Amino acid sequence: MSICTAVSLAACRLPEKATIMCEVTEMKELIDRINQLYHKSQAEGLTEEEKREQARLRREYVDKVKANFRTEMAGVKKTDPPVQ
Repeated sequence: MSICTAVSLAACRLPEKATIMCEVTEMKELIDRINQLYHKSQAEGLTEEEKREQARLRREYVDKVKANFRTEMAGVKKTDPPVQ
């Protein structure tokens, strides 16, 4: 059972906190795998399958970062400066 699955099982009690923890864990696992493939590519090269996996993981990472940024920006409100 992965950490994310264990956290998901705990989601019954703390859904928001568990979801955030799961997202962080997933992102860390994604970054770890991207880094593993990068180091392997530098040391010995990648198979075609690994190259496709690396490209897919990088795209997934960029998409998640963009989605997180959009979510953060959606919560930002522009306000006028106070009139003095």
